Parts: sequence; C-alpha cells; structure tokens
Amino acid sequence: MSVSKAAQASPTGTYARGEETRRRMIEAAIEMFALRGYEGASTRLLAESAGVNLPAIQYYFGSKEGLYRAVVDHVIERIAERMAPPLHGSRPRRRGTTCRAGRFSRFFSRCSMPSWR
Repeated sequence: MSVSKAAQASPTGTYARGEETRRRMIEAAIEMFALRGYEGASTRLLAESAGVNLPAIQYYFGSKEGLYRAVVDHVIERIAERMAPPLHGSRPRRRGTTCRAGRFSRFFSRCSMPSWR
C-alpha cells in the first residue's frame, strides 16, 4: 500500500475528509440560504450545491435546521475572530468590544432563526 493510500485509509485521513465535506456544505448553505431564504433552500438544492448526496445533510447535521444552525454558528465565529484583539504589537481593543460581541452573538442567534422554531 502506498503512503498516500495508507494516509487516506487512516482515521486521521477520514476525519480530514469529513471536516472538508462539512466545511463545503456550510459554505454552500451560506450561499443558498442567502439567495433563497430558509424555506426556499430545499435539502436537495443544498446537497447539490455542496456536491454531496442528500443523506449527507442528515449525517453531518441531523436535519436542514441543524445545517442552518451550523451556518449561524459559523458566521458568528467568523465575526468573533474579526473582532478579537490582535496578538502582538498593536493597540489594545476599545473598551466594551467583548460585551458588544457577546450581545451581537445572542441577538443574531435569536433573530436569525426562521419562524419554524
């Protein structure tokens, strides 16, 4: 067995592929939910746009709602990363930024959920 085949067969290789698939699904879902809204983005369309089979949504996220929640979490994480202070040699963050980030996260997670909740 070649090294590349062995790496693909290892649990680490499987994990990396799974994380890549999950990431691809979230990125495609961001676009589909933005273009069509929650109701307009069918699971078939979501799977097709991510290049995965339909059961992959159930496998990775449990449901369309689970995928939507993962999208919201992903967006909040990206915003929090951008709001985080730099690690080296820069001026300190303005007072209250952390509090605003927390309030924004709570607001976004409550308000962005579709009416089916």
